[in-house]
Amino acid sequence: MRVYLPATAAVLAALREARVLGPAPLRAYAVTDDVRADVPGEDEEEAEFLATLAAARESVLLLAADGSAPRRVVIAADVSTARPDDDPARGAGAVLLGEEVPLARMASVHADEEAAEQAVAAAAADPTEERLDACEEHDLLWWATQELDELLADLGGAHPDGAGPE
Repeated sequence: MRVYLPATAAVLAALREARVLGPAPLRAYAVTDDVRADVPGEDEEEAEFLATLAAARESVLLLAADGSAPRRVVIAADVSTARPDDDPARGAGAVLLGEEVPLARMASVHADEEAAEQAVAAAAADPTEERLDACEEHDLLWWATQELDELLADLGGAHPDGAGPE
């Protein structure tokens, strides 16, 4: 099952060092029956896009807590199981993962480019629906997990000794 995990630059830096995202439970989004119900007649790609956007919104909420660059970050990963998250505030597609996710199970990372920083910073400071919607005017860029060092450098979190992941 493909899941989309909300993250930040600080989360990515910790992931680079530990090679695993955790501890469990981890909050994520997936294409669930309730997501499919929200987009009847749409294909799987559109449903995955909605799950990614939900994770990106949650990423904005994480920014205030960790002081990362004001850019949304979403990690796409393949996991064997996820259970529905019954928290109504999280919305359609919200799931909980009962295990840590190793870097090897991650398919890609999606992150804002620098042009989104003003909108994302405003939404992180005051997450109104209008400000969260404004973030969605910016596309998330696709990064391979092998490009984690380059992405962190772009986000302002380059490896301190210039070395990449082992």
